[in-house]
Amino acid sequence: MVEAIGAQDAFSARLVELAGFDAVYLSGLTSTASFLARPDMAFMTMSERLQIAHNIAQAVDVPVIADAEEGYGNAIHMMETIRRFEEAGIAGVHIDDEKSPGKCAFLPGIPKNTLISVEEMCGKIAAAVAARQDPDFLLIARTDVIGTVPKEEFIAKGMIEESINRSQAYLEAGADAVFMYCVTPEQLKRCVEAIDAPLVTLAAESERTYGETFPITTFDELGYKIVISALGTLYSGAYGALEGLKAYKKSGSWQHVNRIDKEVFDTVVRTRDYAPLYKKFSIPE
Repeated sequence: MVEAIGAQDAFSARLVELAGFDAVYLSGLTSTASFLARPDMAFMTMSERLQIAHNIAQAVDVPVIADAEEGYGNAIHMMETIRRFEEAGIAGVHIDDEKSPGKCAFLPGIPKNTLISVEEMCGKIAAAVAARQDPDFLLIARTDVIGTVPKEEFIAKGMIEESINRSQAYLEAGADAVFMYCVTPEQLKRCVEAIDAPLVTLAAESERTYGETFPITTFDELGYKIVISALGTLYSGAYGALEGLKAYKKSGSWQHVNRIDKEVFDTVVRTRDYAPLYKKFSIPE
């Protein structure tokens, strides 16, 4: 099982890598929050997301999985999206079956999403398969059935079955893996029983999401292949920054603020990689 920890820029991606995690996840929600200080409501363009994706891919040596939204258009646009993310050095993307413009399903007060037809989504997946150049570039299909109704209705009506049926169709269309959003242990198990393909899921690390908080070993024991923690670095980093600013505001001295030291900072930005180059390439001082 691979743990993909969310990052919103190259710096946070380096922190994920230095902490020893397997992969980096570029989330639509966190990148929009960091880049624009806006909610996840399709405010970012593909070019803006791609710039962040490229920067992250260049900064780390671990694989990067990115949120490619709904492919930024129809099946034709999907082909361009896949080419561009692959060129950016991303290891794989997930694509969603929401109608554009999509939005995060868990934003308070924001209406729920609607989905495109299974046939249209299968066409977009087929287009993605046709567009990719590297067969190892991972195409993950994600259905947002859960984003169309309140959590209670999703559970009461057994709508995980609709998620499974859609996901089966997307695998037949050529997806390599499917992203299953589950909110109970029973749903996690049901997906494993029903789907004979690599499963991706989200670890609920915030009250914002619908899911229960499971130990990471739960996913491994059930057989999930990729588990994404999207919000971790954004939420913990924002907490640290805000508390640090409050401490400085109160004390008037940065010496009273918990922070990384210069050695850690220089490790993150790889300062030591560049110092020897001045002598090696005869760069004037």
